Amino acid sequence: MAVEVRNCEVADLAAVIDILQARRAEHERYEPVFWKISEDAAASSKAFLATVLEDEESLCLVAMESGILVGFLFARPMPTPPVYDAGPTAVIDDFYMLSPDRWITAGVALIENAKQRLSEKGIKQIVAVSAYKDNAKMVFLRQQGLSLASAWFTSEI
Repeated sequence: MAVEVRNCEVADLAAVIDILQARRAEHERYEPVFWKISEDAAASSKAFLATVLEDEESLCLVAMESGILVGFLFARPMPTPPVYDAGPTAVIDDFYMLSPDRWITAGVALIENAKQRLSEKGIKQIVAVSAYKDNAKMVFLRQQGLSLASAWFTSEI
C-alpha cells in the first residue's frame, strides 16, 4: 500500500489526537507515574499542536494510506546548550503510528521526508523522543541510524 506524506492540517488533528491518546495509554501502563495521562490531555494536546501547526519553524507531517491517517511526525527547532557544538537541532517529540506494523512503511516515509525538509532548513541533527519500552519505535529508530544518546530515570517521591 502506498504511503503519502503531506503537511498536517488542522482537520487532521482529531485523528492525530486519537493516535496520540492510544499511545499514551500504552505508555501509562508501563510507566504509570511519569506517563500518567491528565484528564484534559486530549484538549490540551489539540490546543498545543494547533500552535505548532502555526509555527513556520516547525515541521508537521502526516502519513496517509488509502485516505486514512496512519502516522504523524511533529518536529521543532531546539536550541543546543552552548557547551555542545552539534549545530542546529530539531526535536521530534510527537511521532507515532496508528499501529506498530506501520513503522516500516509510514514511519520510514515520515522520517525520510522530515530529514530532507529539515536539512533544507539548515538543521544538522535530529533528536527523536521515545518511551523506553515502546519496543517497535525503539527498534525503528535504531534501524533508521539514530543512536540512543540519553536516558531519563524517574521515581515517585
